[in-house]
Amino acid sequence: YGQNLIKGRAPVAIFRIIMKDPFLDIVKIPLVLIGETGLIQDANKAFCDLLFIARDAISGRSFNKIDCLKPIEKSINSAIMSGKPAVQRLGIDERSFEVSMFPFRKDDKYFITLCLYEITPFLEIEEQLRRRNRELMIINTLSGAFISSENTDEIFNELLEKVLLITDFTTGWIMLNGDKGFKLINHQGMSKLLIKEISEGKISEFCNNIAASNDPLYIFEEDELRKLPVINKEGLAILAAVPVKTGNKLKGIVFLASRGHRTFDFNLASILSLISGQLTLIVDKVELFEEARRLAITDSLTELFNSRYFYEALDKEIARAQRYNLVFSLAILDIDDFKTLNDTYGHQAGDEILRALARILKRESREPDIVARYGGEEFVIIFPNTPKEDALAVAKRILNGIERHTFLEDQGLNVRVTISAGIASYPGDSTIGKDLLYYSDMAMYMAKHSGKNQVVCYNKSYEKNIQET
Repeated sequence: YGQNLIKGRAPVAIFRIIMKDPFLDIVKIPLVLIGETGLIQDANKAFCDLLFIARDAISGRSFNKIDCLKPIEKSINSAIMSGKPAVQRLGIDERSFEVSMFPFRKDDKYFITLCLYEITPFLEIEEQLRRRNRELMIINTLSGAFISSENTDEIFNELLEKVLLITDFTTGWIMLNGDKGFKLINHQGMSKLLIKEISEGKISEFCNNIAASNDPLYIFEEDELRKLPVINKEGLAILAAVPVKTGNKLKGIVFLASRGHRTFDFNLASILSLISGQLTLIVDKVELFEEARRLAITDSLTELFNSRYFYEALDKEIARAQRYNLVFSLAILDIDDFKTLNDTYGHQAGDEILRALARILKRESREPDIVARYGGEEFVIIFPNTPKEDALAVAKRILNGIERHTFLEDQGLNVRVTISAGIASYPGDSTIGKDLLYYSDMAMYMAKHSGKNQVVCYNKSYEKNIQET
């Protein structure tokens, strides 16, 4: 009988037998018998032990006077009235039970037996599975952002979107920690004023304070946010700062916020902690990806762009100029008498000269200019949105910088280097990339032929002069 009851099979015959006291204690699960008036007829030892109450003290009392049974009062009354079994979950202290209610009739009287099956271990397993599924969902969701795009900006935009979706925050922004401090990478749900002030570095001190601490998570509620004027103006009720770290190095901070009230609990903390770990992995992967891409487009000796990148950049610049009706210029620069330098000082010294010259090119050119090593001792520069006259001025500044520089000083030498350069422009000289290269090269040849250490702008007469030469 006890086995049948435990398994949920409870024919009326069982209850007719267990109505007698000696048989109640056969059943090891908590069990209580209630009459149609709501009075407790009897309870077994397991039920009394659960409530720390004597059997005599519980018999004859109304079940709704027993605190632990009050939450299921409606279900008990409904089962008595309908004569149909019912099931409801019940919490007692820190344990969880599933209460099976079996109504039956005996001697024209209605009774109901409550069997309390403990389900605490099953709920714990269920919660572990739910937590694990949530973790896998977060991992898969965030990893998908990295896999789906090769563009770094798009990766971080998608990451932020998915983090906001997972955490149910409404506002967020990501700041990465670089050589020049924290930089706003992307954002969602922010006012233009907050974007402007963050971009201007007005929460840099706030970020630095987070960087100086080792806490894995920071939660700021309304009282604390009032102390941060820049953020307080946004009307946020809660702000979470999630550091993204590799070892002791802070790579960045993800800020998540809501304007409405939100309770911070263990579940939210665990989600944010998991997100922090996943973001760290993704940021590391993005850095590796960026480094691999940089190496693919960078000349290993000079650390300038390589010729492959230059050709791609030239095609893009032509397309941009055609679309927006712009002009741009192209320069080819070649070291004068480089073979003599190599023969005199050796190839290692020649490599050092190339590296030093590359540093001068980057220093003297403008930020939008694209400087690349074209091959050997030749370099190319694209001057975006720059007419030939302005490109000539920049090129002359570069030549002067090179001419003033003393090379190989660390080797106890005093070597002077000069270069010759040629410039052609789009669309005045040509609208075709290979022609611009050819004309720049022709102008550079004329600079060499005319005495070296100078810049020459292409004109059509050079072709005839070169052919005659």
